[in-house]
Amino acid sequence: MTDPKNKNYAKIKASGFDVELRNGHSGVARAYLTKAAKRTGQFTSFMDNNQSIDKKDPATCRKGSHLDFALYELAEMIKTKK
Repeated sequence: MTDPKNKNYAKIKASGFDVELRNGHSGVARAYLTKAAKRTGQFTSFMDNNQSIDKKDPATCRKGSHLDFALYELAEMIKTKK
Protein backbone atom coordinates (compact mmCIF):
# COMPACT_ATOMS: atom_id res chain seq x y z
CA MET A 1 0.00 0.00 0.00
CA THR A 2 1.23 3.50 -0.80
CA ASP A 3 1.31 6.29 1.72
CA PRO A 4 -2.18 7.22 2.89
CA LYS A 5 -3.54 10.45 1.44
CA ASN A 6 -6.01 10.88 4.28
CA LYS A 7 -4.30 12.57 7.23
CA ASN A 8 -6.53 10.95 9.87
CA TYR A 9 -5.85 7.48 8.51
CA ALA A 10 -2.11 8.28 8.39
CA LYS A 11 -2.23 9.21 12.12
CA ILE A 12 -3.93 5.90 12.92
CA LYS A 13 -1.36 3.91 10.94
CA ALA A 14 1.54 5.85 12.51
CA SER A 15 0.23 4.86 15.95
CA GLY A 16 0.43 1.18 15.02
CA PHE A 17 -3.29 0.66 14.51
CA ASP A 18 -5.47 -0.04 11.48
CA VAL A 19 -9.15 0.29 10.61
CA GLU A 20 -11.73 -2.35 9.74
CA LEU A 21 -14.85 -1.13 7.93
CA ARG A 22 -18.14 -3.02 8.23
CA ASN A 23 -21.48 -2.51 6.53
CA GLY A 24 -24.34 -1.71 8.83
CA HIS A 25 -28.03 -1.17 8.33
CA SER A 26 -30.28 1.83 7.75
CA GLY A 27 -27.47 3.81 6.14
CA VAL A 28 -25.05 3.46 9.05
CA ALA A 29 -21.72 1.60 8.94
CA ARG A 30 -19.00 1.07 11.54
CA ALA A 31 -15.27 1.66 11.59
CA TYR A 32 -13.43 -0.52 14.11
CA LEU A 33 -9.98 0.20 15.46
CA THR A 34 -7.72 -2.85 15.09
CA LYS A 35 -4.23 -3.81 16.19
CA ALA A 36 -2.49 -6.92 14.84
CA ALA A 37 -5.70 -7.72 12.88
CA LYS A 38 -7.77 -7.91 16.10
CA ARG A 39 -10.43 -5.43 17.14
CA THR A 40 -9.56 -3.30 20.16
CA GLY A 41 -13.19 -2.83 21.17
CA GLN A 42 -13.24 0.79 20.05
CA PHE A 43 -15.43 1.79 17.13
CA THR A 44 -17.43 4.61 15.70
CA SER A 45 -20.53 4.63 13.52
CA PHE A 46 -20.87 6.79 10.43
CA MET A 47 -23.35 7.40 7.63
CA ASP A 48 -22.62 5.32 4.53
CA ASN A 49 -25.53 6.71 2.48
CA ASN A 50 -26.80 3.16 1.88
CA GLN A 51 -23.74 2.37 -0.24
CA SER A 52 -21.56 -0.69 0.17
CA ILE A 53 -18.32 0.09 1.97
CA ASP A 54 -16.62 -3.11 0.82
CA LYS A 55 -14.59 -1.24 -1.78
CA LYS A 56 -13.92 1.91 0.22
CA ASP A 57 -10.30 2.52 1.09
CA PRO A 58 -9.85 4.63 4.24
CA ALA A 59 -6.40 5.68 3.03
CA THR A 60 -7.89 7.58 0.11
CA CYS A 61 -11.21 8.79 1.49
CA ARG A 62 -12.11 12.40 0.76
CA LYS A 63 -11.54 15.07 3.40
CA GLY A 64 -14.80 16.09 5.03
CA SER A 65 -16.62 12.87 4.16
CA HIS A 66 -18.54 10.82 6.73
CA LEU A 67 -15.72 8.26 6.71
CA ASP A 68 -13.12 10.99 7.22
CA PHE A 69 -14.92 12.17 10.36
CA ALA A 70 -15.12 8.56 11.60
CA LEU A 71 -11.35 8.23 11.10
CA TYR A 72 -10.85 11.48 13.02
CA GLU A 73 -12.86 10.08 15.93
CA LEU A 74 -10.78 6.89 15.94
CA ALA A 75 -7.55 8.91 15.90
CA GLU A 76 -8.83 10.89 18.91
CA MET A 77 -9.62 7.62 20.72
CA ILE A 78 -6.00 6.56 20.27
CA LYS A 79 -4.77 9.88 21.71
CA THR A 80 -6.94 9.55 24.82
CA LYS A 81 -5.90 5.92 25.23
CA LYS A 82 -2.20 6.85 25.66
